Amino acid sequence: GTIPAALCELPVLGELRLSYNGLLSGTVPHELSKLRRTLTQLHLAASPLLSGTLPLELGGLAKLLALDLHDNVRLTGTFPPLTNATQLTSLNVGNCSFSGLPSSLPTSISHLYMNQNPIQATVGDLTKLLSSIGSNNLHVLHIGFNWPLCLDGLHCNGRNHTSTGLTRTGRGARVNNPTPCHLGASCEFLLQMYDEDDQPAKV
Repeated sequence: GTIPAALCELPVLGELRLSYNGLLSGTVPHELSKLRRTLTQLHLAASPLLSGTLPLELGGLAKLLALDLHDNVRLTGTFPPLTNATQLTSLNVGNCSFSGLPSSLPTSISHLYMNQNPIQATVGDLTKLLSSIGSNNLHVLHIGFNWPLCLDGLHCNGRNHTSTGLTRTGRGARVNNPTPCHLGASCEFLLQMYDEDDQPAKV
């Protein structure tokens, strides 16, 4: 069944962990806004019957530290603005069906996983998002295998392999790290576009 709205009435609920649950269906409830002062962990990963778009109310969870929605291929649309979730450090939405980058993220983000989504965006959109976050807190960035993520005017032939810590041989966008990223250390990265001949593109 659906996520019970009654769970959002629990006045001191700090962690909601319902991952790997084949019994859940429906959408992520907007009633989660009632937990904006208490909820620190929201884990709904690998619940294959969850569907629809994310509610705007997620962006108002002021105490949220971790949001894990990975492996939910029926979750679609774009991300709600998360700027007001000022304590959020980990966002994992890998292997979903989101079509757009978040319009905003808090600077507290240290672990960002957006791999394996059909994101429709340009390198400018991605650069703007990463610039708004800054690199002081960003330890892990994984945006690999987002097929449509291409620079306007370049033909990526459906291949885009992007991930921190490694450079793959493929066309599209890649993140090259001057220094390796490790937990507990700041992450420096360089976003580089490659053309059809797998050569650095002029942007």
